[in-house]
Amino acid sequence: MLFSEVLWVISETVTTAVYNGRGGADVVLGMSAGWAIVNLLFVSFGGINTATSVIIGKTLGKGQLDEARKQKTWMLSAAVMFGLFMTGMGGLVTLLTPLVFSYLSRVA
Repeated sequence: MLFSEVLWVISETVTTAVYNGRGGADVVLGMSAGWAIVNLLFVSFGGINTATSVIIGKTLGKGQLDEARKQKTWMLSAAVMFGLFMTGMGGLVTLLTPLVFSYLSRVA
């Protein structure tokens, strides 16, 4: 989990640095709008991870290994379904991006 978060922060930092180096305030405005939309989607992944850890950790703490295995299978299936849903949401956001960015100046 920590490795994933570190890579995410590095990728955001590098992307922001590259785009901010190419322009002025208009580019920063465009990047801010884009990251706001993306972060709405990304925040859900941390919530799912935390909820999974709490649920399975509680079951393991009670010593119920068989129940934890059942929960693991259910949560993996739910994670796949959630991933497919978020893929659809990402596609929808991609289709809406030109609409959002059409209000920016031509320089951005």
